[in-house]
Amino acid sequence: MKQSVQAFALGILCATALLSIVYYLDKNNTNHSVTLTNQQMIKHLEESGYNVEDSPPNTTNSTEEETQKLESSVDSMETNELKTEKEEVEPHENEDDLEEEADKEKVTHHTLVINTGMSSMTIADELFNIGLIQDTEEFNQFLEENDYSTKIQIGEYQLSTDMTEKQIADTITKQ
Repeated sequence: MKQSVQAFALGILCATALLSIVYYLDKNNTNHSVTLTNQQMIKHLEESGYNVEDSPPNTTNSTEEETQKLESSVDSMETNELKTEKEEVEPHENEDDLEEEADKEKVTHHTLVINTGMSSMTIADELFNIGLIQDTEEFNQFLEENDYSTKIQIGEYQLSTDMTEKQIADTITKQ
């Protein structure tokens, strides 16, 4: 064991000595870094296929252009919102439409209790029974496809009829 350690140390010593000799002898033959002027660097880069600009880009004009674009997009968004509000305010032609919209606007709140061992299908059945979803299989498929079914948490949840499937899923998975 002692001889193998000594042989290993001798090998390291010889390798270090050899590399040191090569490094110091080759140092004289190595090219040193060349200092170039700006014009020489630009010429070299252009010869290599790069495009070099002599002055920095004018940021003032681009900022003004971006501001004008943003202002015009905000104006168009406000116009669209006004059109939407007008459509919502227009009177309805008959009273049946008013009653249907009143039914849609009635938001009811429900408490869903999820216990240990409940499957996503059982939870979907509960949500269907309290009127929060229209189709149990579709909701269960939504949970499985979006990886919610494995993240459902035990507890009591306050849900309402105006929630989307994603909002319900986010609530019962505490995301």
